[in-house]
This record gives sequence, structure tokens and C-alpha cells, in this order.
Amino acid sequence: MSTSTQAYGSLPSATFDRLSARFQPIFDEIAKGAVARETGRLLPVAEIDTLKEAGFGALRVPVDQGGGGASLPDLFRLLIALSAADSNITQALRGHFGLSEDVVNGRDAARKARW
Repeated sequence: MSTSTQAYGSLPSATFDRLSARFQPIFDEIAKGAVARETGRLLPVAEIDTLKEAGFGALRVPVDQGGGGASLPDLFRLLIALSAADSNITQALRGHFGLSEDVVNGRDAARKARW
């Protein structure tokens, strides 16, 4: 039988703690309007812009390249926290994180530099 920490691959890290402290207040603000957006069929454009401005889209980019330096388990934990606030936003960002993961793990240096 496995535990939830084994399912994630590692225990929360110092990087996760740093990133969680940075983004949890944003998630809390997002959560305040989630029901109104859902019932009003409103797109979370401003909320996604706030996350973008805070660097959420660069979580997996190495710190020395201006990103958050998150591991995959760190990213997954942050996405779970964002989903608790508003799962529609996590769904909206999944294509972005798919591409960013491909770029971060790619071997083409020119492509990495471009993105």
C-alpha cells in the first residue's frame, strides 16, 4: 500500500514552501470569485493575468533562467492548490504547462532559448 507522499514522488520541498507562500494568497483571492464566475459563465481572464504577472507560468523554468525552479511534485501540489480555488483556471492552463514541460525537458537549446 502506498501513501499520498509516495504517490507524489517526494515530500514537500523548500522550493514548494517558497512558491506556496508566494502563490497561496493569489489562490485565496481567486477562490473568492470562483462561484460568481462559474454561475455567471465569466471567463477568468483577470485571474489568469494575475497568475501570469506573478510568474505562475514559469514554475518549471530553472531559477537561474528567471523561473520558479519547481520540481514536478512541486508543480502538481501547486496545481492542486489552484484547483481548490478554481478548477477552471487549472484546466485553462493545462496546455501551457504541457508546452512548458516539453520545452524544459527538450534537448533543442535554440528552442529552449526562444521560449
